[in-house]
Amino acid sequence: MQKNTLAAIAATALLAACAGPGPVTIGGCTLAAGAACPNANLAGAKLERQVLNGINLKGANLQGANFDAASLRNADLSGANLQGAYLASADLQGARLEGANLSGAQWLERRDGYGTVIAKTCAAGSIGACK
Repeated sequence: MQKNTLAAIAATALLAACAGPGPVTIGGCTLAAGAACPNANLAGAKLERQVLNGINLKGANLQGANFDAASLRNADLSGANLQGAYLASADLQGARLEGANLSGAQWLERRDGYGTVIAKTCAAGSIGACK
């Protein structure tokens, strides 16, 4: 019985550690999956490893924000200011980026079938996609 209890405690601790940090509140907006924070000022926010799937950050100021390894699946980032944002390892599957300013944003891009990952920075004036 004691072995099973210790195993359950260890498994719970491991899952909690892998889940990433809990929701962050900045400027009165609690950033979590499905939240709505359009036009929020989140410049320089530290949001690494956050699960923000389906969040509405339309028109938000995310200049210099750190989204390293964050999950932003189906997030609405349209019209957002992502200048200089760090998006390495961020999961942006299904995210809306129409009209977003990505000048200087940093991404990771796969270059070959061997899993080699090379960082790239969006050019000045990049809107909605890295050019």
